[in-house]
This record gives sequence, C-alpha cells and structure tokens, in this order.
Amino acid sequence: MITYKEWLEQRTFLNEMAVDRKKAEQVLNSLSDEIFEHLIKILYWIDDLNFDKHCKDINTWLYKCQDILLKPNSKRLTEKNYYEWLYEEFNSSESQLSSTIKRRLKDYHSLPRTELTKNDLYIKLKNIYKEISKDLSLDKFEDIKEYI
Repeated sequence: MITYKEWLEQRTFLNEMAVDRKKAEQVLNSLSDEIFEHLIKILYWIDDLNFDKHCKDINTWLYKCQDILLKPNSKRLTEKNYYEWLYEEFNSSESQLSSTIKRRLKDYHSLPRTELTKNDLYIKLKNIYKEISKDLSLDKFEDIKEYI
C-alpha cells in the first residue's frame, strides 16, 4: 500500500490533464451519491469492520475530484463548484437524507447506530461538505478522517 504522499507524487501527469466545465460537473455529480452514502455509513452507524474501507473509498473519490482542472488554463474548481456539484444539487435536503437512509442504505439498519440524530447528521454532513469543498479547491484534501 502506498502512502498519500507517494500517490501525490505519482499523479503529476494528471495535473496536466484539464477538462471543460461541463465534464467536470458530470464527474463530480457521478461521484456525489457514493460519497454521500459512504459518509452516512461512517457517521450514522457503527461498523468497525468496514469503517476503514469506507474511508478509503471516500478518499479515492475525493482525490479524483481534487485532480480535476478546468480548460484552458488548468484552473482549479472553486469551493462553490465543489459544494454545489458534490452536495447541494442532489443531497442537501433533510428529506434526501431520510430517503437515502430508508431506501438505499436499508441493509445497514441492523447495525448499531452512533449517537447522532438525523438532524445532527444533516448538520454534520453540511459542515463536512463545506470544509471538504474548501480544501479541495485549495488542493489540500488528504483524508476524510480529518473531517469526521
């Protein structure tokens, strides 16, 4: 297993690859549901067996997001872009959170829960996404565990 620093050094060539704004939005939108569901899994339920795997998955997806640069000048996405495209467009309502827990994560209902209420979870997710969005825009995201 390589360290984040080693991985960062190996991704240099990716920084030279830029995409247009629409493609960047599509990539972030395509990862948003998985990131959202995995964040709920690690925040709302106690699952020691899968915790590290879920964190690793989230990290991998967020590294992909952080690698995206915009044409023509290889500019980074803004904090607002990350927040809107990863969270706000699809997952930012309390009803969406409840629906995700009820329908898409029903296999987790047998696990013990953390002390968070749904309202607490909603607030925590919103704050995490704000912090992550800022760090992604500054190319400073390293590990989801720093935010939870």
